[in-house]
Amino acid sequence: MGIVKACSVVTRAPDAHWRALAPYSIVLVALEEGPTVMGQADAELTVGDHVTGSVQSASTTEFIRFCRHQQNEQTES
Repeated sequence: MGIVKACSVVTRAPDAHWRALAPYSIVLVALEEGPTVMGQADAELTVGDHVTGSVQSASTTEFIRFCRHQQNEQTES
């Protein structure tokens, strides 16, 4: 888990593989463990959002994909 520190939308991708996916969102995320990493993200993410990441595969490319962290809504009785 981590917190989004910056967001951007890529409209001019670096190669044919990524051009097929453009436009797509990328984010910088400060992880709880300390480092900051970059990855793709859901378009609705904004700075300050709590996110979780997973490794995704597309063809021969692997990348980190972040989505909003869904907090556990259960309450104790």
